[in-house]
Amino acid sequence: ELALPICTFSDSDDEVESALRQTQLGAADDVPAVDLRERFAQSLAKLAGVHNHRDRSLAQFPPGSLEPDAVRLKDGDALPRVSVKELTAAQFAERFSGRQLPAMILGAAEGWPAVERWSSQETMLEHYGAIPFKVSEMYPPHAAARPLKVELPLSLYVENAASVGADFPFYVFERDLEGPRAPLLNDFEVPSYFRDDLYNVTEYTRAFFPLYRYIIVGVERTGSNLHVDPSCTSAWNTLLCGLKRWALFPPGDSDEYRQRIGAVPRSGEGGGAPPAYWWLDVLPRLRESGEDKELGLIECVQRPGETIFVPSGWWHCVLNVGFTAAVTQNLVPPETLPFVWDGLEKGWPDFARVFGELLEELRPDVPLPAGAQRSAKPQQAERPCSYVASEPISIPCAS
Repeated sequence: ELALPICTFSDSDDEVESALRQTQLGAADDVPAVDLRERFAQSLAKLAGVHNHRDRSLAQFPPGSLEPDAVRLKDGDALPRVSVKELTAAQFAERFSGRQLPAMILGAAEGWPAVERWSSQETMLEHYGAIPFKVSEMYPPHAAARPLKVELPLSLYVENAASVGADFPFYVFERDLEGPRAPLLNDFEVPSYFRDDLYNVTEYTRAFFPLYRYIIVGVERTGSNLHVDPSCTSAWNTLLCGLKRWALFPPGDSDEYRQRIGAVPRSGEGGGAPPAYWWLDVLPRLRESGEDKELGLIECVQRPGETIFVPSGWWHCVLNVGFTAAVTQNLVPPETLPFVWDGLEKGWPDFARVFGELLEELRPDVPLPAGAQRSAKPQQAERPCSYVASEPISIPCAS
């Protein structure tokens, strides 16, 4: 007999881990849906009061309303597409990541178990439907507490999203791949282009940016609003099922630029708007005015098996079409260091100094930018043995 937690909100990781240990869930478990609803009743009750508005009733739109146009689906888009069979890691670095240019990569997922296990909503639920995933975090009850983590089994998440019909359903963005979610790590591997991450040089540098890998599962109308990835990182994202619409803009951080591309103001006001609203409101305006070309907008469609590379500093937003499952990681490739160093020094000067010293000592093969050389030379102060990072801050890092 299985013992599932009734609810897994907690301001203590120990409590969450204890609850997960009690579940003893596995891919082959056949837990009736009614039992899951009963045992996660408190989680469902918590979710019922938030994030479920239907201001524009997007769920009632005709089928296909949020899909990319037929021409873009058939003929592709402006984003270069390259194959791992035709381009070495060194060539990719020279042509794309070392020039801060995005690209769509073909063949990176070949041979992954995820190609089969994550290939559709049905196969994903067959393998992982009873596994709990984080669907939301809520404000803690008091200032000293951690955010309240809300989890649902994947099958119940899909069922709940369909029944609520929100303009922006909850979006699974799971970073904790331990315990019952650990088997997901066996379903994929880091593509060859992205195995060298300078934040991995020591435990100290890894601790500066510890939350770097996510499993992402979303239903129709989920996605992300325009943003720049945090802590001067680039990112890769491999899609296994469904479609993702991407819009990318070159680096820029002035208030005028943010306003023109439709990004959230620095105040953060309006930051929780459903991602679909940008595609319905801002994108048509940019196209009609010709600002899309003036601003350097790259609009593209990601298909199953494809991996997108987003350089540091690039603005991007995503809209999921249908049920989607993907894996993503953030990193600092060596060839991007000249582009991000100024941002590191500006945002985290103490870390940047030690980072420069460590790279000079442990990665002599990586040329240090002039700024990094200067910061590493002064007094060789005692290095901290650990780094306790707060939530990463999104600071544009392009030069």
